[in-house]
Amino acid sequence: MFWFGISFLAVVVLVALIGPAVTHSPFEKVGTPFAPTGSQFWLGTDEQGRDIFARLAYGARISLGIGLTVQALALVVGITLGTLGVYGPNWIRVPILRFTDAMFAFPDVLLAILIIGVWSTTNQAQSILAVIASLAITAWPSVVRLVRAQVATYKDREFVLASQALGASTFYSVTRHVLPHLGGIILAVSMVDLAGIILAESALSFLGIGVQPPIPSWGSMINQARLDMASHPVNLVWPCLVLSLTIFSLNFLGDGLRALSDPKSQGRS
Repeated sequence: MFWFGISFLAVVVLVALIGPAVTHSPFEKVGTPFAPTGSQFWLGTDEQGRDIFARLAYGARISLGIGLTVQALALVVGITLGTLGVYGPNWIRVPILRFTDAMFAFPDVLLAILIIGVWSTTNQAQSILAVIASLAITAWPSVVRLVRAQVATYKDREFVLASQALGASTFYSVTRHVLPHLGGIILAVSMVDLAGIILAESALSFLGIGVQPPIPSWGSMINQARLDMASHPVNLVWPCLVLSLTIFSLNFLGDGLRALSDPKSQGRS
């Protein structure tokens, strides 16, 4: 499953990078509506005569781009606040931890919907920024909790105490001795979180409040194909299949990276 996840994600990234350049335009009508699969249209056309494969490829670019951007922002904020939650003074540490706990009281998707509703834009570029901002705001608390727990376990380890006894500053000890040990677990958890972010973005687009048309998104493609599900069910299969396999692959990759970073977990499992 680990190697399946790597292989499928490699294909998705490759298609996202070069797919829109070697196929038809994902925005324009290039054939008759609901054209069948064939040499001209690999996955057929949608209700407006647009190439489904081209739209899936461009949607992969959108979903992966939003997911990676949101996860990067969550890691920067989460690692910083998680570390301050252990090494910071009380007047910084306590508010950070209480605010992080308060963020868990709000359901992620509902909070994202609220933020997008306040943003209230129909501009295509701004809709992508609104999705990134809303998902980033809801993604960092889990990273803070993970980093804080891991940093706390290393804070009093012998090699960290020895570094401080030799005169190393707290910043040096954290960046050189503590955070490098968290790379494996953070990378593994990030893959699983990335799957959740992509799924959340697709859900927002499915509801019509995420990425705005004519920019294709897997969620909006599913919503549009749902309207013609009775007469053309195959058009609903493609975006659902790609989204599902991407989510599965990221979870398989995260589980594999977790096992590699902590070999003892293999024995426990």
